[in-house]
Amino acid sequence: MYGEARNLKIYDRDYEFDKQFRRSDNDVKLFNFLIEKGLDINKVNNEGNTPLIELCRYTTKYFYIPLLLENGAEINIRNNKGETALLVTCKYGDDRLVKKLVECGADVNIADNDGNTPLLISCRDDSKLSISRLKRYFIENGADINKANKNGRIPFHELCEHGNNCIINYFIDHGADINKMDNDGNTPLSIARKNLSEKASIKSLIIHGAK
Repeated sequence: MYGEARNLKIYDRDYEFDKQFRRSDNDVKLFNFLIEKGLDINKVNNEGNTPLIELCRYTTKYFYIPLLLENGAEINIRNNKGETALLVTCKYGDDRLVKKLVECGADVNIADNDGNTPLLISCRDDSKLSISRLKRYFIENGADINKANKNGRIPFHELCEHGNNCIINYFIDHGADINKMDNDGNTPLSIARKNLSEKASIKSLIIHGAK
């Protein structure tokens, strides 16, 4: 049907994930065929990315991902940057895929080489409704709300730079350290005063004891 299985691969000559799987919506049968013939679905490329991590960069290819997970793809493998499939997905705000990965055992507290967790990454951007929903989802599923990265920043620091009053209050209610200093001495309140135009957010911080 597809020729000799040994001639089929998912990485191209440059050892990048084969473009046919990134662009085509008609290769599910081929993908299944490769898996049936013993494809190493945890094989990494030069960046340390597995097929699962690569596909999480192309969120329109959602239909491939369950095939990998159902056939033994290791969900918490880290690439050269320390990123897992979940960490990569968080950068693109695909809440459907995030939930699928978490349901299949993705570690919500694993951090990349810079100490960034899925929750912290989701707090860096509030431009999409899907990303806003992810913050709550991670906390509901056991994310450490006060886990700091290598710069000493916790998710709440990021939130006070980009967030709104509603989500800021949600984090306060769920135990965010409102007086945590990062490595440069910045507190959530000092960050909010520099970056947020919404006075209600700053007022909420002060009411709850932020300094």
